[in-house]
Amino acid sequence: MIARLVRANEDSVRQVIHRFNEMGMPSLHTQGAGGRPRQISADDEHFIVATANTRPATLDRPFTYAVEYPQARRGAVRRGW
Repeated sequence: MIARLVRANEDSVRQVIHRFNEMGMPSLHTQGAGGRPRQISADDEHFIVATANTRPATLDRPFTYAVEYPQARRGAVRRGW
């Protein structure tokens, strides 16, 4: 019933319940989501965000707001990004 309510796998719900019965409330604290390790650093992320938020005219480029990927890639390669 719980699995259907939260749209989760029954085995997963059962594991959470067993862990809660063993550990109590601390068992509900999330522990990393798993998945693929991060491939970019925090510095890379800041650079990407800053670049994405920069108006094309500021970079002295003829881009419009609808920059196509090949054009953006060529510009980035020219700059050594």
